[in-house]
Amino acid sequence: MGKTFFRSVYRMIGKAWTIIPKTDSTVYLGTSTFFIYLLLWSDGMNLKIAALLVFLCGIFIFMKVRKLEFTLPILYFFSFLIQVGKSYQFILMSVLDYPYLKRKYPLGYIPADKAISFTEIITVFLIIHLIILILRKKVTLKPSLFDAFFTVFVIYRLLVNLFVSELPLLSMFYDKFFFESYAIYVYIRLVVRDTSKLLYLTIPIFVSGVLFEAFAALQQFVAGAPFGKWLEALHGIDRFGTATDEYYFVYRPIGTFSYTNNLALYMVSYAPVLIYALRKNYHRLYWYGLAGILISAVITLSRTAWIGLYCVLFYTTWKMRTTWKVSVKSMFHWRMIFIVPFILVLAFYAMPRIIKSSDLTTGGGLSLRTMQITEASTFVATHPFGVGGNMTLKSLMAFQKTKGIFIRNPSAVLNGYLRMAIEYGILGLFLMLAVLFVLTVSLRSMSVPYTHVIMSVVLISMIGAIFQNYFNDTLIFPLIAIGQGGILAANRDET
Repeated sequence: MGKTFFRSVYRMIGKAWTIIPKTDSTVYLGTSTFFIYLLLWSDGMNLKIAALLVFLCGIFIFMKVRKLEFTLPILYFFSFLIQVGKSYQFILMSVLDYPYLKRKYPLGYIPADKAISFTEIITVFLIIHLIILILRKKVTLKPSLFDAFFTVFVIYRLLVNLFVSELPLLSMFYDKFFFESYAIYVYIRLVVRDTSKLLYLTIPIFVSGVLFEAFAALQQFVAGAPFGKWLEALHGIDRFGTATDEYYFVYRPIGTFSYTNNLALYMVSYAPVLIYALRKNYHRLYWYGLAGILISAVITLSRTAWIGLYCVLFYTTWKMRTTWKVSVKSMFHWRMIFIVPFILVLAFYAMPRIIKSSDLTTGGGLSLRTMQITEASTFVATHPFGVGGNMTLKSLMAFQKTKGIFIRNPSAVLNGYLRMAIEYGILGLFLMLAVLFVLTVSLRSMSVPYTHVIMSVVLISMIGAIFQNYFNDTLIFPLIAIGQGGILAANRDET
């Protein structure tokens, strides 16, 4: 009986191996990964079962794409939403010199919790595969100007984290997504040849991720709190009054992220990707993804995401009319008129947040950011070489010691540019801006249609950095890396 069972399983695998490549990529990859997300969201999940599901997801992806150079990057983007893992707690700084903070931090220190996630494990396999191919001399590279600037920036941040930071391990942990994005960038530049196909196969993963995050955020929004599931990065909510410009309590869902604005920026970043996909393939799943992005942007009440989404939609429609000669009206269907009442309801819900944003003097997020920027700018002026690594909060509190906005409200400065200058010095800020400038110039000089997608992501990144510290902990750099690497790899243009 045992032999009969294994023969049946073997036949099923053989049939699947033959049938799966013939299925539609959007439907197969999108639905299979979304189903695995739902399993990870289920009750009773733990790290071991999650590892098995991620492994099975890798098998499902490989059975479709049949190439390891496609499987590893796609699996990385799938695993990005699984931000939990084996956790470790670091002591960021002691609060013994700040008596009024002892009530908020009864243990006597500000903790910093970091987890070894699946993305780091996949990145290790990706690097091993790259090394094997290099040793076999199966990779070639024609360096570009962006390669040089990006590599110099990575080396600079690595040296600062290792040799200047007071807590090197913690600084490296905080910068893990940045270094992972560089590994993906190098891998695609050296290994992947058919980059158009990689983009085509990755878009369904983005859609399933967007739909799942919208599904999780809606559940949290209705419940008014996290569910305490294993996949959630946070299982509690802040006390009223501790959030920025909080006049009244409203729960802002976080999905699987640790902060609501992280979720909002993640969702908005994929809007241009789905719009591009709609231009190439009018698939209903892409419309569902755009609806999930819109809903998430509203219920998270993220003003940064609203501004970014507006600018991206304006840029995309302008690009469609001027460069692609595509009528925007032709992409929409008359049935979408039924969405208008739904949009009006969402706008009514967001209106208090919009009105609150107009308070520029006595409260609101802008007044907090103004005080933070003023005091942080003074710090940069006195510390032009930075403090070495991700020590923003510790350095600013020590600098102010007994008074200042960072003492009353311990949080990193809500400006990505200033944070870069504080941590890595003015030279680090200059290198970051140089990387973005060279990226923009190189994209403008290319005729590949999906360059506008990367331009839109760069725009969202730069807007987000004005109001948040998003250069360190979102998917911005990895998405830029896979797109930029894809455009340059083997000098292939998309047909």
